[in-house]
Amino acid sequence: MAIIVGDIHGNVEKTRRFLEYLPEQPHVALGDYVDSFHEPIENQIVVVEMLAASPAVMLWGNHDLHYLSNAPWRSSGYQKQHAGRLAGLFDGLLQRKRLAAAHWVDGWLCTHAGFAEGGNGLTPDGCCRSNSQYLADCINRHFYASLAYNQASPLFNIPVARGGDAPYGGIFWLDPFREKIRLDATVKQIFGHTEQPKPVVTDDWICLDTTNSNDIWVFDTSSKNLINLRSEEELRLLEAARHRKEMTHQQTFCGGF
Repeated sequence: MAIIVGDIHGNVEKTRRFLEYLPEQPHVALGDYVDSFHEPIENQIVVVEMLAASPAVMLWGNHDLHYLSNAPWRSSGYQKQHAGRLAGLFDGLLQRKRLAAAHWVDGWLCTHAGFAEGGNGLTPDGCCRSNSQYLADCINRHFYASLAYNQASPLFNIPVARGGDAPYGGIFWLDPFREKIRLDATVKQIFGHTEQPKPVVTDDWICLDTTNSNDIWVFDTSSKNLINLRSEEELRLLEAARHRKEMTHQQTFCGGF
């Protein structure tokens, strides 16, 4: 059993509600804790510290990995002015292996962006094709070894659809909505990374990234249900506040007319 949340990007309220919901159950966060157009750096750091101090499983996201001293890439949204603080934070977590690349729970493979058909280029006949805990363990071993020795890995592939040159995305970059490659249908998967207005649910996978929505969606593997941690009344008030802000902006832009 587990409660799973998608991309957070510095949202302290989302993090708090996620951790407080059914705290007796294991919790899994799918990565991307920092980089935001809306949240100040202090909130982004608080989010990482809250999660790291909790029992929650934390997965690496592409926006977290690019602050490592030996980062495999620089994503859009990279905060150069805060890179030193964030590098110290994530380098410390890397040394402790506090974050993982993959996690297996209740028959679900959890990664940041999804696991492609063909095993992301990993050995087709090896442990990375096993539909079990061994799959997550194999991905994690491969991930940490590649980082330690600065080795290229298909796990780090950035697809053409996301501005890279790889034919398909690795587990930090795969985009099932814009790439032609399919997710591995032999494995039930939960991932984030590719923002959608609402969670997307298929027979084989769930995409749980709704970063810029007022909703706070989580997935409960026990009940197999999606739960919105915001009430309808809260959402109504937030939408009304957003509308008022837009109207004020329009009036200011138009000179008050």
